[in-house]
Formats: sequence, structure tokens, C-alpha cells
Amino acid sequence: NIQSGPLPAARVAAALRDADVFVLPNRVARDGDRDGVPVAMIEAMGQGLPVIGGAAGGVPELVDDLVGWCIPPDDLDALLAAIDE
Repeated sequence: NIQSGPLPAARVAAALRDADVFVLPNRVARDGDRDGVPVAMIEAMGQGLPVIGGAAGGVPELVDDLVGWCIPPDDLDALLAAIDE
């Protein structure tokens, strides 16, 4: 179930409670723009979800083997392997 756009906090919390994993395969944009530390990922981790994130921006500082997987940006095979685990 893919959500898009702003949602009320209660709906975000409900979606996280219903999830098995949080996936944010972030990457560096062509112009060099990138996420710092994604708040959505922090919220998912706060709910106890394992997370999968692209190794770009601040994600490598946030995600380690204890909380999930930090995958190379733009690596579809690594993304699918992490989801499959």
C-alpha cells in the first residue's frame, strides 16, 4: 500500500504499525541533491520496524546491521535482496 503526500500523524502511525518493513531507497540526484537524515525513517525505527535505506546522505550514519540494511544507491539487486531477507 503506497502512500503519497502529507498524511495526518494518526494515519502515519497506523501505516507504520501495519508495516513489516520500511523501505526508502534514497539516492543522490543528478544535481547532487540528497536527503540528510530522513525523518520518516527515524519514525519507522521508533516504531521498531527494520529499515532499508540507500547509502546516501545521512542514512549510513543512521542505519546499521542492528536496525536494517544500508544498500548502495541505484542498486536494484541489493534492494530486492534486502527486501527478501
